[in-house]
Amino acid sequence: MTLRPMYRGHRSPRPGPRPRLLFVVPSGAETGDVPVVRARKSGHVAAPLGPLLIAAWLGQHGVDCEVLDQQALELSDEEVVLSVVQRAPDLVGFSCFITTIRKGAKLARAIKDRIDLPILLGGPHVSAVPVETFERYGDVFDVGLVGEGELGTLRIIECIGDEVALRAIPGVVMKRNGVVHWNGEHAERMENLDDLPFPAYHLLGDLSPYQLSEFTYGIREKQVMIITSRGCPYGGENGCTFCDQNVSGVFWRGMSARRVVEAMLDVKQRGVVNIYDTDDIALVDLEREEEKARRILEVPYLRDVTWEIITRINLVARAARKRVSYRGQSLGLLELLHRAGLRQVSVAPETGNEKLRLGALQERGVTDRVVDEAVTALAGAGVSVKLLCMVGVPGETPVHTLETMEKIRRWGELGAEQAMISVCTPLPETPLARWIQAGRVHWTGDLSDWDAMTLYDPAGVFTTDVEGRPCDYTPAEILVAARGKHRIGRAVRQEDRRRKETIDDKIAIVRQQVEEHRRRPKSLPVSTERGGASV
Repeated sequence: MTLRPMYRGHRSPRPGPRPRLLFVVPSGAETGDVPVVRARKSGHVAAPLGPLLIAAWLGQHGVDCEVLDQQALELSDEEVVLSVVQRAPDLVGFSCFITTIRKGAKLARAIKDRIDLPILLGGPHVSAVPVETFERYGDVFDVGLVGEGELGTLRIIECIGDEVALRAIPGVVMKRNGVVHWNGEHAERMENLDDLPFPAYHLLGDLSPYQLSEFTYGIREKQVMIITSRGCPYGGENGCTFCDQNVSGVFWRGMSARRVVEAMLDVKQRGVVNIYDTDDIALVDLEREEEKARRILEVPYLRDVTWEIITRINLVARAARKRVSYRGQSLGLLELLHRAGLRQVSVAPETGNEKLRLGALQERGVTDRVVDEAVTALAGAGVSVKLLCMVGVPGETPVHTLETMEKIRRWGELGAEQAMISVCTPLPETPLARWIQAGRVHWTGDLSDWDAMTLYDPAGVFTTDVEGRPCDYTPAEILVAARGKHRIGRAVRQEDRRRKETIDDKIAIVRQQVEEHRRRPKSLPVSTERGGASV
């Protein structure tokens, strides 16, 4: 494969049969010339799975790839730019989330000032809001891709220099002469995930920056990610209102159990024994999970490998009811998975109020009874349980916020060991964001302020329920008091008690603020005539 000269007077690539693509993974922080402080000093750095998967696919199809991970390598912005200039690739690719798009655009602009080459953009953010992203940043990104990246990126590289051919590629977005062009399609998806090569972890060189969360495990060991399925059948307009499925869609596709085990073997051969399977809804196919566990147990080389997953609570409850026979014993499926190395499961009850969970968040089937059943079953099987919760959902009052905190404590008593509490944020193109734009729900934030959408600091508050009715909403200061991460139940340590950082300490703080809120004179709710700023 050879590259044709890029439009806009871009230089022709160096002579040679294989084009070179450099993926730049921007950090989320605004660092200027100050080296990035590694997140693993307080948590962990996640390996850039998207670029690694695309790089592996491209490598099989005649494209040489490199990956430059700013956060893992502790690079300042200037060091990133200098590295790109020195490597002189034929193309540069960025994969950005909402938290990294501004940094990515800043780096792309600085690169363009130094070297004349095509810059591509992919990832969850441009997949959610392609037109808006290129209205802002189309002067620094030459071509964007909406959706999954393997097939589309290869086609873009093949068509570089041919504007007509580029525009015909499904999922391509670009800005020309001040006008954004997008054909409204998503990139072609991989239907058979067994056809995917394993992530190109060799491109990262040293894997030591990618570690387990010390908060979670109390140890510093390497951990990398795999993904064994794509798509979520619980997505769409009637799915979870805070979730966006613009990359992989709502049609679930999974690797075979055989291929999953091969992916684990690939990771182990790289000297890593801790794996995070980033599937959104692991356990959706119980037959696959059972076969996977049996295959792992048949491979002595994988005996020391541990893995963690994230899934829906109702799927855990369903798995807990499944019995299997293993070597003459009758076991629960969860116990079999634990024997095969399953260390932790992250589940998301989100809010402690069942009515809000089923209504405002549309968490179908996730009742309080199901949450209790799932947490109890996982703990009983020896699996650590991590709760993913949020505060500030539409219709939530301070009493509901306190209820969530108290439910977290109770789930800890049932066996959960950690809770991550974020602030409900209407990310672009989620049902919540669309309801705000339609005026159905009122939110005090600005949907166009992508930098504010950290999920940690309140970017705004919902002053109505999902039917547009004003409510005694939880103010931002209570949301700030409630957010954070905690070890709960049997996982609480003496250091947590000494620092007064237990869930009981958090509940006491939130309860005090709720009581102060009750005593304040009630002001009129924010006007709900408009649904918030549009993206």
